[in-house]
Amino acid sequence: MYLAWAQLVAGRPANARALPQGPRKQEEPIAGRSSQRQEGHGKLRARDLHVAPAARRDRGAAHAVRRLLRRYARTRGTAAQKKDPVLVETLPALLAPIGPELAGLRDRALILLGYAGAFRRAELVAIDVEDLRFSKKGLYVWIAGAKNDPRRRGRELYVPRLPNPKLCAVVALERWLEIVGTSGPVFRTFDLRGHLTANGLDPGDVARILRRRAAAAGVDGDFAGHSLRRGFITNAAKKKIPVANIQRVTGQRSSRIVLDYVAAANVDDDPPLLEIVGT
Repeated sequence: MYLAWAQLVAGRPANARALPQGPRKQEEPIAGRSSQRQEGHGKLRARDLHVAPAARRDRGAAHAVRRLLRRYARTRGTAAQKKDPVLVETLPALLAPIGPELAGLRDRALILLGYAGAFRRAELVAIDVEDLRFSKKGLYVWIAGAKNDPRRRGRELYVPRLPNPKLCAVVALERWLEIVGTSGPVFRTFDLRGHLTANGLDPGDVARILRRRAAAAGVDGDFAGHSLRRGFITNAAKKKIPVANIQRVTGQRSSRIVLDYVAAANVDDDPPLLEIVGT
């Protein structure tokens, strides 16, 4: 269907078939073009290239597709739907109903570590026990396959211990690892009988766990797997923490992305209208 439409846009009937082309004679080099290449240090100019009719038709179809997508974007908009952040003020109420059973230990560790390290959901569920290194001061997490690290160079993230053990990700993780053991995925699934398996969670499970725990705690919000990461950045922006320090945790290479979070977090800070009108 798309091929027929593209052919129609390119000016060729939908039922037309491409005819086989005969052998072409190799063009003799032109002295003028050769000299131009030498003057341009070997670079071939666009006007020196011979564009075949079929290529021109394909280029016309691609241009029509781009034009259609731009029109669609103007009509529907390109803004992404933002999910609610899990803020540090929300964590105590969210964690309060979680008990000491296996699923509770896992979910507590997942929520606290996801917030403390501002993890993407895929990074969080990909952590293995071998990626963790504990110390008296805190925890070091090796992140091997981040979204913005296609070559998997990896980076190490430090999560400090907190004075309040109820909100400390390091303490929650140490308790959970007593169950998991010394190797394999940190955050694992349970079978239908409630037994812990050796299989790691799926990235989509982070959102499901958050929503289930929020509903049980009576915490309102439209949460997703990104809510823990968004909550950390929002709280950091509210505290006026420098963008470079936030990036050191989130691993974002572009400060523009962090600044978008900062702007959203501080949208109601010091509104100019109050200064203009007076209070």
